[in-house]
Amino acid sequence: MWQLFRRLLSVPVALGFSVHAFVRFSWSDLAGWALYVLAGMGLWTLFEYAMHRWLYHRIVFFKRYHDAHHVTPDVYIGAPPIIGTGLIVLVTMAPLAVAAPLAASGVTVGMLGGYAAYMIIHHICHFSTPARGTYLYRARLRHAVHHYSHDEHNFGVSTAFWDRVFGTHRAGQRRFIDRHAPSGPSSQGTVSSPQP
Repeated sequence: MWQLFRRLLSVPVALGFSVHAFVRFSWSDLAGWALYVLAGMGLWTLFEYAMHRWLYHRIVFFKRYHDAHHVTPDVYIGAPPIIGTGLIVLVTMAPLAVAAPLAASGVTVGMLGGYAAYMIIHHICHFSTPARGTYLYRARLRHAVHHYSHDEHNFGVSTAFWDRVFGTHRAGQRRFIDRHAPSGPSSQGTVSSPQP
């Protein structure tokens, strides 16, 4: 679990921006700020999908590192959290900070929160066995299809929404051994992506 927590730099940064918003903006502005946070979280899911599909699976430099993650999914191979967090701040806060500080703050906090959620969900996909039928269980199954069966499908980790929008959602089945279950025949299951 320490592997996960040391990668969540975006959480204290998001909390810092949130405290700043509560100090800087009026109470009436904070309702709008909260809407920007939600918009930022939604925007994160598109950013996550786009990065995974068009950067990690297409650009040779990034693809090489991402392929290593596909080969050894239980080893953390990725950018240091300072890069991911810094990139989010640079892409969201910097362009809007002067013209629309309320939007800049809210969207940045939402993107950072989405990034943290992605990191947690991705960690769970590889290191836990969530209860059947839960959101995390479905995310794990979807991600397993991407890793072990169809790596040109199911690019979204946090959500399947953009995979459905762009036609890359893949429901599938294959046998797998659940590394976290007790050994024996009962540890075998089916990897499938749930139907919409």
